[in-house]
Parts: sequence; C-alpha cells; structure tokens
Amino acid sequence: MSRICVSVRTNAWKHDNLIADASRLLEEMKGDRIEIWQQVEPYLIPGSELKAQFAFADLWEALRGKD
Repeated sequence: MSRICVSVRTNAWKHDNLIADASRLLEEMKGDRIEIWQQVEPYLIPGSELKAQFAFADLWEALRGKD
C-alpha cells in the first residue's frame, strides 16, 4: 500500500511541476493562441498531440482567458 501512495504522490508532484513549467513558458511567450501553439507543436512527443492540445487550451484559458 505504501508503494502505491509514494507512486501517486510522485506522479502528482511531476504533474504539478509540469503545469508550473508550462505556465511560466506560456506567460513568457509572445503571440496569440494560434502563433504560440505553432511554436510549441514541433516539440510534442509523437502520439501525444491531442492530449497536449487539450492541456494547452485549458492552460491558455486559465492564464489568458477565452479567445
């Protein structure tokens, strides 16, 4: 049971850090939603594009509001 708790905490910590890093990047990048997405898109892991697009949309709205 304790291994599961450690795993869950580690994954949550990684997730929180990824969101914090992505938020900082988005705050520093210049451009509109489409321009920034086009700058980010080449760096996505193949097969994760759709998940990344939804995460980007959520983060964009949280930081910059709806278009």
